[in-house]
Amino acid sequence: MAKALEEIDRVSSVIDAIIYMADSRAPFSSINQELLRKDKPVFILFNKADLINKKELDIWKKYYSELGIKSFPVVSINSENARRALKNIKTLLGKKIIYLLVVGVPNVGKSMFIRNSSSSKIKIGARPGVTNKVSWLKATNGCYLADTPGILWPRMEADNTYYKLCAIESIGEKMVDYESLFQWLLAFLLKYPQNFKKRYNIDLKENLEENISNLMKITGKNVQNIYKTVINDFRKGHLGKLIIDDISEN
Repeated sequence: MAKALEEIDRVSSVIDAIIYMADSRAPFSSINQELLRKDKPVFILFNKADLINKKELDIWKKYYSELGIKSFPVVSINSENARRALKNIKTLLGKKIIYLLVVGVPNVGKSMFIRNSSSSKIKIGARPGVTNKVSWLKATNGCYLADTPGILWPRMEADNTYYKLCAIESIGEKMVDYESLFQWLLAFLLKYPQNFKKRYNIDLKENLEENISNLMKITGKNVQNIYKTVINDFRKGHLGKLIIDDISEN
């Protein structure tokens, strides 16, 4: 993280603003609050907005608005949507030519956003850590974007933030304990038992072993595959359009 922050500081003198790509499912946990306290304007783009409830995201937009930060929902895999978000930022800055630094946690969709808001081709992938250096690219309508490596916290413990970042795939697969993540996710889903029942046609219980046993009977899969099935179902939105952050905790 330290090297990435140094690189950001190095180019900050030539940028007009910072775009912070966040995951709509974790509108607080996917943001390093330190990067919001820069001496440049910051705009938050809540990516993967199609995976959550718009009204719930509006609450988080208001939260950041009260901190003086404008935010927009975006679906970076949609070119038209990505370009519209970039146009909104350019309009707010009121300049013909703008230079923007795009930052965010790994695998949040920074490179996809840059590619789809411009005619540039950029190395992207479905795993964290694809981008390994800052690179400037010309987007549309006088916008220049700098992509950056994904930024995580220097020290991460197995706490709520860690599990939330694992759930949205910002933590590399080799660092994920699927059993612990599964347990955390089921504890979270206890607030939405109807979503679980709709997906698997079984009731979600407080007893972990009972849930695993019922899922094995329904799916015919072993324990390890059960872990990954439920986690992947959450990631794809099959367990509901859920925001895993609680605004009352912040």
